Amino acid sequence: MHRYAQKCGTVLIIAAGLSAVAGQAWAAGSFEFTRETYDLIMRYVNFAILAGLIIKYARRPIISFLKDKRAEVRQTIQDLEEKKRAIEKRIEETQRELEAGQDRLALIKKRIVADGKRRKEELIAGAKEESSVLIQSAKHSIDAIIRDAGVRIRSDLVDMAADIALEKIPTIITAQDHERFVQNWLNSANR
Repeated sequence: MHRYAQKCGTVLIIAAGLSAVAGQAWAAGSFEFTRETYDLIMRYVNFAILAGLIIKYARRPIISFLKDKRAEVRQTIQDLEEKKRAIEKRIEETQRELEAGQDRLALIKKRIVADGKRRKEELIAGAKEESSVLIQSAKHSIDAIIRDAGVRIRSDLVDMAADIALEKIPTIITAQDHERFVQNWLNSANR
């Protein structure tokens, strides 16, 4: 049935071509079968033969070629969609890793800040301890200087008092007073 329809279609195409050529000629008023008319008819006949041959012999290869191309294009589209899904999955994984990295970075930042504060407090405590040691050392040095100054002042005062006494005592104490002091001292030494 299908081949019959093809043959009928070919005959109809040829008939339509001939009627168009003949119709033009008859419409002109006089019909002469000239070389131009013959060439025109042959062109249509050749076209019909060529179309018939293409339909008969090339239809299946063309249809199979188009089906193969359709399957190839479908496969290419499926491959591209799979690649697209894989890329989207990788993008999601990368975004999750980025978010995890941001969280980890925030945690590391908190640790660094906490370590910095702890280190700062340790440095401040160390500086306070060192300053208290330095203050104690300075106090001891000041106390030693004051003691030394006190000893020197006492020594100087004793020397000055002795010098003054040496100057004034001979004028105040007589030889009798001297003998009496010596006697008192000897009496106290004997006891």
